[in-house]
Amino acid sequence: MSFGTINVDNCMKTIYPFKYIITYIPSYYCNLKSWQKSNQRAVFDFKKGIISDYYKKRIVDTINTIVDGNDTEWIVCFAPASCRKETYHRYKDLKNHLEANLQCKVYVDSIDFIFPQTPSHLGGKNLRDDGDDLIVDSRHFRGKNVIIIDDVISSGRSLRSFGTTLKQFGAKRVIGLAFARTIHPNLPIKRFRNRQNQKL
Repeated sequence: MSFGTINVDNCMKTIYPFKYIITYIPSYYCNLKSWQKSNQRAVFDFKKGIISDYYKKRIVDTINTIVDGNDTEWIVCFAPASCRKETYHRYKDLKNHLEANLQCKVYVDSIDFIFPQTPSHLGGKNLRDDGDDLIVDSRHFRGKNVIIIDDVISSGRSLRSFGTTLKQFGAKRVIGLAFARTIHPNLPIKRFRNRQNQKL
């Protein structure tokens, strides 16, 4: 388990901390080591809703470390995928596992997009910082500390949007938990004829 922080508000100087389980190197890099390729496959699987028992345990352990026995003060929710159907598909198995192994509440549909989104790696736009492209079920967040699970954290822009929005709806604290954190090593980059040939 690793951690970091993101300065997401130049005016308020708000800091949203985050933790992540593994590191992820985008597939346009060459000369990756075997464990780096393994991490890539784990990220691709996670996006498809496939996650091993080993990683499920690591996520549960990380959440328990954050919650630190104060289960009633915390909830766990998920960052929405490109559409509601995709969100359920990606997180259904993990949600069931978390509900069976945690004392705090777990919600898969508390945050959603107003309109279906095109993933940024396929040319989609970034989330608005003010959260105006999100629908939030505020009943789940008022007076609670929130752990929001996402697949990958890169620049932290999504966490900024989610965190700012949830604070507006009454959340006390927001902590991100990403399955993977994107890193950019000093390695050669593959050549592509066009963006459609790129993965993630």
